[in-house]
Amino acid sequence: MKTLFPILSALLFAGCTTTPEASRALYARHRASEASGVCHVHQVAMTRKTVPIQYGLPSEIESAHANDARMKRFPFTCRSPLGGCVIEPDAPKTAEVSVCPECVGAEQRWVMSHPDRTSE
Repeated sequence: MKTLFPILSALLFAGCTTTPEASRALYARHRASEASGVCHVHQVAMTRKTVPIQYGLPSEIESAHANDARMKRFPFTCRSPLGGCVIEPDAPKTAEVSVCPECVGAEQRWVMSHPDRTSE
């Protein structure tokens, strides 16, 4: 369940710019990558990292363009998953996420070349 949390959060935003079929296919690729430990975009081994879950209303909402790029080009960058606005007493504080070193580098390069596109 912990590994699905960041994927579901990301796909929530991805669904705004893609068809349901494309979202299902993207979700399937993410699940397969999580299970195998190999990034489906860069074909390299991923590591696991424990990160805090972010609860509450995000202060910045990513633009559809930035989210689309993230999900297709660098989906495994060690971002903290969104936990929602309601924090239950027994809500988890952390989640394990998969991290692809190539995704991290691709995200950094994309942000440098698109400084105005990260939050529109």
